[in-house]
Amino acid sequence: MKHKNKTNQFVRKKMVIILLVTFLFSLPGSQPPVKAAVTYNFQVNSNEWWPDSNPNDGKCQEVNNKNCTFLAAMQEAATKNVGDIVNITFDSGLVYPIQGYLPEIFSATVNINGNNGTIDVSGHTGYVLSFRRESKLSIDSLTIKNGVRNPLAIGENIQVTINQTTFMDNSNLGIAGNGGAIRNNGELIILNSAFTNNEANHGGAIYNSGSLEVINTTFTDNSADGIGGAITSIDGSATINNSTFKFNQAGELGGAINHSRNKIKISQSIFENNTVIGDGGAISIFLKESGQTHSVGSSTFKHNLATNRGGAIYTYQSTLDLSYNKYQGNTASNGGAIYFNNNGESSFSNETFTQNSSATQGGAIFLLNNWVGINLSKSDFNGNLAQSGGGISIKDSKVDIDSSVFRGNESFGTENTHGGGGVFIENNSSARQANFNNTTFSANSANSHGGGLYIINTGVVNLNNVTITQNIANQNENNTGMGGGFMVDNTGGVIVNVQNSIIAQNTSHAPSPPPIIFLYHHDWYGTLTSKGYNILGSKGYNSLITGSDTGNFVGTVNRPIDPLLSTILAYEYFGEILTYAHFPQNQSLAVNRGNPAGCRDSFNISLQYDQRGRVGWPRVLESRCDIGAIETTYKPFPALMQLSLSTNSVIGGTNLTGTVLLDVNAPTGGIEVNVSSNKSFATLPSATITVPAGQKSQTFSIQTSSVSSGDYAIITAHLNGVTRTSNLYVTDQFEVFLPLLVR
Repeated sequence: MKHKNKTNQFVRKKMVIILLVTFLFSLPGSQPPVKAAVTYNFQVNSNEWWPDSNPNDGKCQEVNNKNCTFLAAMQEAATKNVGDIVNITFDSGLVYPIQGYLPEIFSATVNINGNNGTIDVSGHTGYVLSFRRESKLSIDSLTIKNGVRNPLAIGENIQVTINQTTFMDNSNLGIAGNGGAIRNNGELIILNSAFTNNEANHGGAIYNSGSLEVINTTFTDNSADGIGGAITSIDGSATINNSTFKFNQAGELGGAINHSRNKIKISQSIFENNTVIGDGGAISIFLKESGQTHSVGSSTFKHNLATNRGGAIYTYQSTLDLSYNKYQGNTASNGGAIYFNNNGESSFSNETFTQNSSATQGGAIFLLNNWVGINLSKSDFNGNLAQSGGGISIKDSKVDIDSSVFRGNESFGTENTHGGGGVFIENNSSARQANFNNTTFSANSANSHGGGLYIINTGVVNLNNVTITQNIANQNENNTGMGGGFMVDNTGGVIVNVQNSIIAQNTSHAPSPPPIIFLYHHDWYGTLTSKGYNILGSKGYNSLITGSDTGNFVGTVNRPIDPLLSTILAYEYFGEILTYAHFPQNQSLAVNRGNPAGCRDSFNISLQYDQRGRVGWPRVLESRCDIGAIETTYKPFPALMQLSLSTNSVIGGTNLTGTVLLDVNAPTGGIEVNVSSNKSFATLPSATITVPAGQKSQTFSIQTSSVSSGDYAIITAHLNGVTRTSNLYVTDQFEVFLPLLVR
């Protein structure tokens, strides 16, 4: 009991002391003094590996000759407090060999000015600079080379700035070989620097799991056995601006950059001749945090190579915004420039794809399992090559393509490997729609089917104000190709809706059963569903039309419609080429003949602009929009809408009249319409008739002569590529005409 009382007395005394001390320090002026931050300036004038004679005395003096070595300066820095600033400057051009570990920095701010000097790490196998806790670091005008393991290790939340510095010939190939030159868990900014010939398991130059910003920096000949030939960023954020990546390579993902989860933003950068034995010749991007969108803009991707997917970019389960990028000469087995797999809603705008190639699908882009939706606008696909889908291959993906052009792309696939010189579409659900608005397909070609597009399986494809012209199926002319404009394989139930579009002057070469030499499917093969107001140049054998014929102009193989379009022209705006398109000419049927209720997209929303996609080029310039991708300022030239006869059955020797009807008034001077009859017993007074100026119709006479037995004559009128016909049955005077029995 006595022992217990003594213990209680001790506890009470201790509590009183604590309370008293706390009270005293709470009084004004009673706080312990805070040590003022101190700035130290050290000039490294010796390349010896000598330690500091008296660390923490504020002087950089090595033990022998009292010179300042880099080791001594760093030993002094390691003793300094938070807020202290240590400026370390090398003598000009000094080469400093590292022969052991430098002390880790935990508190001070260290600024290293290399003064164009070099840190050579060839005599050491560990890290060189390690900064942790509350320290900060800046490096300027220095070369760090020949490191084995990370020459620079940056701890969590540490702020580091690197400027005008070169990291070269460093490697980190051990078990934890991440980052050949730098491993960053902090906040790293790199400016005006260079990374050359560094290597690691992952992240040949940099491994980032913190915050990384790279500006005006080059990465050349870096390599990773695994992922990220130059940079690997996992769980960290990354911003790359105005930087260049050339000849980097990786063994699995991202020849130059591999990034996953947190946000990455790349702008105004160059990626050339990077290689991956896997996916993403230049960049691979995996996953994303909720609500985040990765972005790549105003950058150039040239001659990058992936042995598998995505010659320039491979992305999986991410949301991307790609804009104003140029892709040229990139190569992959799938997706010559871009392979887009199972991503969230993403956008491509103002992209240019030139001469990219894929051994299988998607010369420029392969879209796979993108169910949420891809929006592609104002983009140019030119001269890309693939087995299927020379421009784009779309498989099980929801896609909206607006104000874009596919020109001169090629599919080299055989009949068994499909085609689609411009686009190949294979969706397996009616929920997967491919919508094309204000888009041109020109001079694309396929060795097999579908010079412009090849469409197969299920799903829905909508062509709204699209121009498909001068495309070729079976360009090698072995007579096996169908659908110069597009090929539809309807066996899976796919639906192709077409409205306000031009499909004309395409070419195919395909065999025919005797006695026809060729089965002509120049413009399309398969079934299209018309929503009205189309120019369909030539309806061939197995070129089928369902739906509405309102406002359609449909030609035949013998009398194809010429829509009177220009050659493909570049449209420039203040010196910038916005797009390439076929512009309707003065007398084109396309002018002002779109749907009078408005030209709309697949969601019944009015199209705001034409293919140029800019303010100043609205979709409607006159009372109605034009048919096709481009709007013009021309007034509509009259089109032949109807040829009617006063009667369709007469006794030989009886005269009758025919009437031609135009859709708009004839211009000044009138307009001539060609008329003809295919039988001598029905003659016309002239081969042409003139519709007077300001009028829409004109009547002409037809003379018939006696016949020995009843026969049909076909009366034909032709104007500006449009042909209208009416059948006339002429009987002898003894024949009783029974229309219901005549077939």
